[in-house]
Amino acid sequence: GLGELNLPELQPGSSIMPGKVNPVMSEMLTMVAAQVIGNDMAITIGGERGNFELNVMIPVMIHNLLESIEILSTGSRTFADRCVSGITVNADRCLRNAETTGSLSTVLVPQIGYDKAAEVAKKSLKEDKTLREVVQEMNLMSDEELDGIIDFAKWRLPFALVLTPLRRRAPGRRHGPAEHRYSATLFAAVAETCSGETAHPTAGGDSVALRGAKD
Repeated sequence: GLGELNLPELQPGSSIMPGKVNPVMSEMLTMVAAQVIGNDMAITIGGERGNFELNVMIPVMIHNLLESIEILSTGSRTFADRCVSGITVNADRCLRNAETTGSLSTVLVPQIGYDKAAEVAKKSLKEDKTLREVVQEMNLMSDEELDGIIDFAKWRLPFALVLTPLRRRAPGRRHGPAEHRYSATLFAAVAETCSGETAHPTAGGDSVALRGAKD
């Protein structure tokens, strides 16, 4: 969303907009990409003009290839050093954007019902307020109940993906019903990456028991 990231102020100011910070590193890398696309087109045309296998356009092809390699490598390093390394997150803006999205109202349905959740979503959009603010104004839930439902930290973990079964056919069968099994190795790796804890395969090795993620 707009305003969620803060770029390093390498070239603050604008001739028409006081206080503006120009994204010069992003603009630089975009120009590099444009030049590389042009070079690639020249190389393509050069390859098409290799009549009678004389390949008379090899010099321009080599020139454009080497130039693309040089500006991509230099541009990428410069962009990483002078832009990416200095990017910071506007946490307040990110949180407000997350709490004003209409899709968030779906987590309220089990608690307050579909009609009330729809009313909250519409009021939030119309008055430019977060769903939390609207729920509090309408006295639908307490702050403690909201904190238990709207928890972005818990939603970071892709457990829906972790619990998706992998399909395989039984060995030796060319036809017949597909068997389901869970990949213990895959689940262990995903669970450990997401939660910082170890997932343990069951005795049969076909599934894993995932331990709760750390808050």
